[in-house]
Amino acid sequence: MGHTWNLSGVKHLRRSPLILVVFLLTACSGTAVMDMVNRDVSDKRLVASDEAYPIDPLNQYHHNLERPINTDLSLHLISERNTYLNTGESSLLLVGVTTRQPVQQPLQLHALIYDEAYAMNEHITTIGLITRELVQQADNLPQGSAITIDAAFQDKRLSYNKPALHPAENSRDLVKFLRSFAQTAATGQKQHFLLVLGGHEGLNKKEKQDCLDIINILQARSITTSVISFAEKPDFAFLAKLAENGHGTTYFHTPEADMQGWLSKDTVYISSPLIRDAKLTLQAENGVEIAQILSPRHLSHTTKQIAVTIPSLHLGDEYVLLAKIVVPPQDKEQHINTFTFSAEYYSPTSRRFERETITHSINFTPDKNQTLGETAFPIKRAEVILGTFDSLQTAEQYIRGERPYQAVAALTKQVSQIETLLRKKSDSELLRDSKVLQRYFERLLTFNDEWFQWVTIQRDLQWNADRYNYAYK
Repeated sequence: MGHTWNLSGVKHLRRSPLILVVFLLTACSGTAVMDMVNRDVSDKRLVASDEAYPIDPLNQYHHNLERPINTDLSLHLISERNTYLNTGESSLLLVGVTTRQPVQQPLQLHALIYDEAYAMNEHITTIGLITRELVQQADNLPQGSAITIDAAFQDKRLSYNKPALHPAENSRDLVKFLRSFAQTAATGQKQHFLLVLGGHEGLNKKEKQDCLDIINILQARSITTSVISFAEKPDFAFLAKLAENGHGTTYFHTPEADMQGWLSKDTVYISSPLIRDAKLTLQAENGVEIAQILSPRHLSHTTKQIAVTIPSLHLGDEYVLLAKIVVPPQDKEQHINTFTFSAEYYSPTSRRFERETITHSINFTPDKNQTLGETAFPIKRAEVILGTFDSLQTAEQYIRGERPYQAVAALTKQVSQIETLLRKKSDSELLRDSKVLQRYFERLLTFNDEWFQWVTIQRDLQWNADRYNYAYK
C-alpha cells in the first residue's frame, strides 16, 4: 500500500488464547512508514529503524487480490505452491480479505492551510502545487461536490480561485485557526476537511493536544479530517493521530509522491460504508500446523488456529497476514485439505450478518521435480516487502557500528531483490521503495570520515524521537 495509507495495520492489541482484537488502520487509513522514511531521506536524515519498523508492514501495501462483486467481502488463501513432497516440509501461506470497491459519493471538501514558514518562496510554491491538485480532484468528484480553501495567512503570491469559509487572517496560532472552523462547521451533506500542514515545530505538546481535541469536535459532528504534510521536520506521531481522530488518512508530500492517486483514494475512503465486526478464523486441518506469523508481528495464535476480529473495515480495504506453516509427511501420493478460512461480518449492503467460507488444499508427491514450481507471486512480493524493513534495521546497526559501506551493501542487496521482482511485474509501491532505498545509500556514500563520529551518528539517528512515538490522546 504505497503512498500514505498504512501506519500499522494494527492500532491496539488485546490478546486471548484464540482471539486477537485488531483495531485496524488498513492501507487506506494510516501513515505508510516508507513515506515517512522517504520524508527523512529527503531531509538528508538517517532513518531511526526501530521507529520505522511497523507492527504490520504488509497492511501498508495494496496486494491486488481479487475483489468481490456480489458480496461485500471475499477470502483468499495463497500458498507458495500447490504440490509438496510427501516427506513433509515448511511453507508460507498468505491469508487475505478483500472488500467490494466502493462508489465515490459527493463531498464538500474544505482545505485548511497552515505553515509557520509560509513566507519562504519554496513553501509558497509547494502550497500552490498542493492546492492546484486539490482543486483538480474536487472537479473530478460527483455532481454536488465543491471545495473551499482557507489559509491561516494572507499572501499575494497565492491565488486559489475558490471560495473560503472564513476571511483570511495572518495567524501563527494553529489552535485558534482550527477552533474557528469547529465553531461554525455545518452538518448535513458529507463534509471532509483536508488539513494542509507545513512547518509546525513551534507547537508545544499542549497546543498539539488542543488541535487533536478540536478534530474530535469535528468528528463528533460526523466531519472527517485527513492530513497533507509538506513539513521539513514533521511530527509523524502528531500527524498520524490527527488523521486517526479525524477518521481520515495522511499524505507526506515529496517530489516522488503520487498526490493525485492519494486524493482519489482518500475521497473514496472517507465516504465508503463500513463492514463491522468481521470475525476471521483460520483453522488448520489434517496435521498441518501454524508455526509462526510473520506479519502482523506479535499476533496471537495456536498451532491449529488463528482468530482475528476487525471491528470496522471500510469498503475498498484489504487485510492480509503471512504465516509460516508446517506440512506433515504423508505415506502416499494424495490430495488433502489443509485449511478452512471463514469470516462472519455485518454487511452494509445487505444490512445483515453474513458468512463466507473457503478451503485450501494441496497435493503430495514423492517426486522432487514436481515441487520445483516458482513461488506464487503474492508470497514472493510479501517476502520482499518484509525484507525492505529488515534491510533498514540492518543498515542502522551497521551505521551505529561505524560501517557505513556495509550498510550500503545491505541496502543495495535489498534493492536488487526488489528490482528482480519488478522485472516480472510492474508495481508502483515496490518501485517507490527501491527509489527510497537507493536515495538512502547514495546519501551514505557521500559521507566523509569526519562525519562518522559516534555523537553525530547518534544525534542524527535519534533526532526528535517523539515525532515517531509520542502517545497523544
